[in-house]
Amino acid sequence: MRVKMATRRKREPKTDICITVEKEGVWVYGNAQAFRRIAKHMAIMAGAEPAEHYELHVRWHLGSHFTKRNAVFVLMDNESRAVHKRKTFDVTFMVVEPSDLKSFRQHERSGRLPRDWDRSV
Repeated sequence: MRVKMATRRKREPKTDICITVEKEGVWVYGNAQAFRRIAKHMAIMAGAEPAEHYELHVRWHLGSHFTKRNAVFVLMDNESRAVHKRKTFDVTFMVVEPSDLKSFRQHERSGRLPRDWDRSV
C-alpha cells in the first residue's frame, strides 16, 4: 500500500498596496505581487470590448474583505481628509470607447466635469 504524504501548498506572497491621496495627486505604492495582480487585471481589461466598460476598482478587486489586515489601505494628507473619506476612497480604472474619450476631451480646457457627469459612461 502506497501512502501519500501531505504536501504544503506554497503560500502566495502577501499583496500590499498603499494608496496615498495628497493635495498634488494620488499615488499607488505596492510590492511586486501587488503589481503582478494589477497587471493581470489590466491584461483582462485590455482584451475586453470597450463597450463593456470593464472596470478595476483597486480596493474592491485587490483588497481583503474578510480579514482584519486589508491588503489595500489609504493614507491622506490633511487637505484630502477634509474632502474625502479614507474608508471609502478608491482608485478605479475603466476601459471606454473612443467616443467616450472624445466626449471627455471637450472638457479638457476647463478641467471640470460636465454638469450631467455620469461616471458609468
